[in-house]
Amino acid sequence: MHPSFALLSIAKRHLVTSYSLFFLAWSTGMVSLLGCSPSKPLATSLPTVREVRFDDSAKSGQVLAQGRLQPAKGILRLAAIPGDRVEQILVQAGQAVRKSQSLLVLQSQKLRALELEVAGFRLEEARALRQAKQQEADLAIDAAGLKLQSAVQMLDQSKSQLVMVNKSSEQLDSLNRQISSLQKLREMPLTRAAVGTLELESKKNELTRISMASEQSTLAAKQAVELTTLQVKQSEKAVAAAKEARKLIDQSTPIASLEKQIEILKMQLEQSNVVSPIDGIVVSVNIEVGERTAQLPMFELADLSEMVCVAEVHESDVASITIDDQVEIRSSALGRPLKGRVKRIDRVVGAAQMRSPNPMARSDFRSIPVWIAIDANDTETAAQRLQLQVDVSINKTR
Repeated sequence: MHPSFALLSIAKRHLVTSYSLFFLAWSTGMVSLLGCSPSKPLATSLPTVREVRFDDSAKSGQVLAQGRLQPAKGILRLAAIPGDRVEQILVQAGQAVRKSQSLLVLQSQKLRALELEVAGFRLEEARALRQAKQQEADLAIDAAGLKLQSAVQMLDQSKSQLVMVNKSSEQLDSLNRQISSLQKLREMPLTRAAVGTLELESKKNELTRISMASEQSTLAAKQAVELTTLQVKQSEKAVAAAKEARKLIDQSTPIASLEKQIEILKMQLEQSNVVSPIDGIVVSVNIEVGERTAQLPMFELADLSEMVCVAEVHESDVASITIDDQVEIRSSALGRPLKGRVKRIDRVVGAAQMRSPNPMARSDFRSIPVWIAIDANDTETAAQRLQLQVDVSINKTR
């Protein structure tokens, strides 16, 4: 054999041996990492993977969970009507604000204010016009009332006159009786000479005259009663018409519609004026001058005087937690642990929303929110890290 071929064969054998040793060392190391004996087959030596839960480290009477820091009353997110333009921002992040304090100036505020002012002028004009018409209608009612009063008086006088005319008929009856007596005396032979012809004729003429006058008076009195009665009815109708016209003035004058329009304009002006609904802190400002408003929140505000931590506790651990249990909250972003007490335990069970920093911890467990009130001494520290995810240790009492 040629020396070069011999050297080549020796090299191949060494290469194969080295590769075999490397594979054996690698497999042995992996088996050791998996906790198996190298003498056992790899397929049968894999151990059962143990679930890692939040309560794995709760060996000293504690329940461990993930939580999030937030204001006790939550974070308010304020937006404006979409499409408006921002002219001025009056606050900045971290600034303390009072309730009803304006946060920015929108372009529509000036327009709404002018529209409201014009509507106010129109309302004042309409009220003045209504007042003038009402005074005119009141005068018409008074005039119609005076006419009615006069017509009633005239009717009373006509009725009185008719009564007096009716009384004159008694005089006619008396004359008729006198004439009848005179005629009887004239017809009797013994008394004929006592009753003169002229006297009898005079009585007849007087009866005729009085009768004609009575008839004329009666007719005139009846006509006067009818006329005054008609005048009273007309006056009553005039009074009713004047009063109805007075009512129509209130209905025809657009006071109510203008008042409603002003209410709408006030609401629109109030909507265009973004104000703080609480006494609190401006957490963030998410808009710039000149931008158009959208449905996204422009400001985030919160009352940081009370802070809480909402922990997602494993459903199997909630039974061992009670109200006022002591809690310790930790995070590298805080610098020191925070203290608190269990304030509320919710009833709704759901999937966990916060992922544990432990990569081996399962994330598909069912949890129950537990609200933890942070101590007053730690409130300011917690308020510096809103929405911070923290590690929560709850001391179990049972």
